[in-house]
Amino acid sequence: MTLKSPIEYGICTNWDDMEKLLHHTFYNELRIAPEEYGVLVAETPMNPKANREKIVQILFETFNTSAVALVPSSTLALMSTARSTGVVVEIGESNTRIVPIYKDYTMTEAVQCLDIGGRSITDYLMKILTEKGYAFTTTAERDIVRNIKETMCHVAVDFEAEMQADSGNNTKSYELPDGQ
Repeated sequence: MTLKSPIEYGICTNWDDMEKLLHHTFYNELRIAPEEYGVLVAETPMNPKANREKIVQILFETFNTSAVALVPSSTLALMSTARSTGVVVEIGESNTRIVPIYKDYTMTEAVQCLDIGGRSITDYLMKILTEKGYAFTTTAERDIVRNIKETMCHVAVDFEAEMQADSGNNTKSYELPDGQ
């Protein structure tokens, strides 16, 4: 069985799978009757109009939600800081977006999108580990590498200072599911 996300680069590419994912989320994870709730959809700032219309259609017609609000995820991120103006850098699984916002308005003409994200970092870590003799080929093994990335790696606030302070003794151990 192959599992594949219905979302690629922040855009839904498989609506049948998205509908199944929503069904599972409402009924199995949240255990709610969606018709009793409104839904807030955090969307990518560059979401095509056709995709916006499709998600609203599914939520209203298939799940009978009482209300739907589409809000750019970058706007929600900035709102969480109690600010209405700023620049949000969103790093997702497949891309990174730099989104300028002025008084709660996304300046769409200035949004920058790079096709590099968490998956790129996981791929690079897999490459490094493969060069050291480890083999990660299945989806489950890829998840192990993703977990290593998320639990063992960090972003240096001041790279130069960390490199100067590095004593060369910063080894961390990670136990693989098979006990290695």
